[in-house]
Amino acid sequence: MLVNYLNKLLLTSALVLAACQTTSPNYQTAANNPEFLRRSVIALTDVIIHDVFSPPVAARIYTYASVAAYEAIVPAYPSYQSLAGKLNGLAPSPAPAPGEEYCLPLASTQAFLTVAKGLIFSKEKLVALEQQLRREFAATGMPSAVLERSVAHGQAVAAHVLAWANTDNYKQTRSYPKYTVLPDKDKWKPTPPGYQEAVEPSWNKIRPFLIDSAAQF
Repeated sequence: MLVNYLNKLLLTSALVLAACQTTSPNYQTAANNPEFLRRSVIALTDVIIHDVFSPPVAARIYTYASVAAYEAIVPAYPSYQSLAGKLNGLAPSPAPAPGEEYCLPLASTQAFLTVAKGLIFSKEKLVALEQQLRREFAATGMPSAVLERSVAHGQAVAAHVLAWANTDNYKQTRSYPKYTVLPDKDKWKPTPPGYQEAVEPSWNKIRPFLIDSAAQF
């Protein structure tokens, strides 16, 4: 009786496993859904508000994460060009391996979330979304090898973009002195009703994305 029970249990387990591994020939179409990335942007916005990043810092986070998402998916669109060589200091991103199958929308979403996690404080919400989205991508019928390969590609592009972000002088400006209010009439002064401190007074020391320097203004 015990043997029969074990046999039934093994058979049930095998059927469940087979069901979980069912693939679909249309998974690329199902995975090419902008909702995956849109939800990632919304989640990042919630964290930016929670972590109380200033508008300039928030713009930096959005930009690096979005560049990573774009660089990860651009190989799927031959008429589009990489941003390497166009944005200051950005070298070519890792490319998909020739002859291998990828789901680049998944790679793009993964790249966005990985960069975002590297630039914020409260990572938990993005980690949870990352895990949820991975399950949803798998539910499209995507082969597990394609899923794993696509995630790895997104992470590789993200690592490349984060290394680029680390050279923009942002971290160094965190230790710069605060703005000193001067009596000169042509100098910035806090205004009512809040009389808040100057926001990012050393932002002109950070590498721009497109222009040569802040001196162009």
